[in-house]
Amino acid sequence: MAETKPTTGSEEEAVTAVMRSFSRAVGTFDADLMVSLWDPAAETIVYQPEELHHAIYSRDALHSYIRNLPHVIRGLYDTRVVDRKLEVCGEFAHAYVRFWCRIERPDDEPVDGQVRQTYLLRKRPSGWFFVQYHESRQVPGFATPPSRTET
Repeated sequence: MAETKPTTGSEEEAVTAVMRSFSRAVGTFDADLMVSLWDPAAETIVYQPEELHHAIYSRDALHSYIRNLPHVIRGLYDTRVVDRKLEVCGEFAHAYVRFWCRIERPDDEPVDGQVRQTYLLRKRPSGWFFVQYHESRQVPGFATPPSRTET
């Protein structure tokens, strides 16, 4: 089996463009755009938002989730990327993004903090598509790792 080496340049730019479309879809609650970014050949996708206890596994369920999102958040504001890693290896790409933002919710005070995202994309003849996404945020009490006792 041949080793797949990371590539740079235009492939990274293409993946970055898809990731920006993802952000635009979330920011504008555009369910059709969001669904169009996911691999049409994949039988199962994995989309794990931080507020759900379970993952979303289909494009139909993802469409419903994005359409309902305005009932969960009004928007993301003051967004600043803290760090970002992206690697393209052949027909797959993976990325990690950590950013700070203010999340405005319909009925509560805004929430400030960092959101962490991981992405897995696959290249198809028509371009790059998501197959997996996971987001989380650092929760109180986990800011510092617990001390370990070596035996």
